[in-house]
Amino acid sequence: MVFVILIIMAKLKFLMGEFLFARKQVRNMADKLIDGIKTFMANFAKQISLNVLLFTITFVSALAYWRLRNEIALYIGFGCLVFLVTSLLVKYVPKLYARTKEKKFYKRFQKPRFQKKMLSKLNSFELDIIRELYEEYPELLMYDANSTPIANLNEYSMIRGTGLLIPDVGTFQQYYTLQPWVKQALDKNKEFLEKES
Repeated sequence: MVFVILIIMAKLKFLMGEFLFARKQVRNMADKLIDGIKTFMANFAKQISLNVLLFTITFVSALAYWRLRNEIALYIGFGCLVFLVTSLLVKYVPKLYARTKEKKFYKRFQKPRFQKKMLSKLNSFELDIIRELYEEYPELLMYDANSTPIANLNEYSMIRGTGLLIPDVGTFQQYYTLQPWVKQALDKNKEFLEKES
């Protein structure tokens, strides 16, 4: 359908150029019209997804089986239905999983018990980095992104990096600052900052 319309538009453009002796204004209008139709068709084609096509095939094959009792139509419909359900699962399940995981993740960080647990897990090197970042908050400090304490703090979502610098081969320097929940937890519990390193 899309290709037929594009072919007709191309023929119209050619015929307009032939019969009207290539008037520039008419040609520009035809080009604009064809570009508009191409844009519309591209957007329309994006809107028609695989799910719509699979649903249509499934419905038509189910109708054919119901009216004609054709077993092949039943198999085609069942196969398309399996593809339809699979494509929907592949499309929506990761989004739902990521959304619920993110909600749980941030809800967990709001609990004071969890905050204390995370802060008490830190070793002396990680605690020194947290202390330096807390004293300079909201300023950014540069650390080596490959160092183990920085990697652990990133894994615990206690710090966040902003930009990556590569001054020399083999070194990766990055600016870091505290995550807001760490800053709030340290504001409430100053004893973590007073621990000896």
